[in-house]
Amino acid sequence: MADTELALLARFAPVRIDVQVGPDRGEIALGDPDELSDRVTIKGTADDWEDLLCPTPQPGRHDLISLGRNSPTFELPAPLHPLVRNLRVLNRWIEVARSAR
Repeated sequence: MADTELALLARFAPVRIDVQVGPDRGEIALGDPDELSDRVTIKGTADDWEDLLCPTPQPGRHDLISLGRNSPTFELPAPLHPLVRNLRVLNRWIEVARSAR
């Protein structure tokens, strides 16, 4: 993890992210998650992910919560507790992914 802010956040809030883009699935581990760490599942189409990771995203598609509310094809986990508990580290993960494009 090259981003020092993300590394620090994930050190104190390790999380596993199950990412689904259409039919493709993957897992991302931020920090050093163990069996007690939160797991967040995020599902969306390739277009949803493109919108989210765009360097200058449109209003309503700029973060996980707003995209989940504004796109019928973007799904956030239910219940939202693990997502909200890890929102700062997840938002930083999105910021780093945007800057890497």
